[in-house]
Amino acid sequence: AAPELAAPQSGGPNPTLRAAQERQAKINVVRAVAELAIEVEEIAHNGADSEQIVKRLRNAAALRDLTPIGNAGEDTRFDPAVHKLQFGNPKPGIPVFVVKPGYTWRYADDVTVIEYALVATA
Repeated sequence: AAPELAAPQSGGPNPTLRAAQERQAKINVVRAVAELAIEVEEIAHNGADSEQIVKRLRNAAALRDLTPIGNAGEDTRFDPAVHKLQFGNPKPGIPVFVVKPGYTWRYADDVTVIEYALVATA
């Protein structure tokens, strides 16, 4: 009798390769966080005020295609696409203020909300 042929492998990616790619992606994220932490520590040690720190962090974020959603304390109108209300269930367009800014990330032609801006009613 002829030996049986092995069943063909699925066309999916190699599990070892996929694990290596996932590990590298995590390393890239952790490296970016570490770079931001280093940036904050360095400029705080050098006596920077909060405005200078925010400016440097936003510049570092922009280099990674991150765009802020609002500024803390800023008045704006509620947009459920980019805002999360601290309390309640508001209608779009009502006046709110930014408690904590959020960020969007642009990759190619796609924009993703990474963190919604936290807002509250006035």
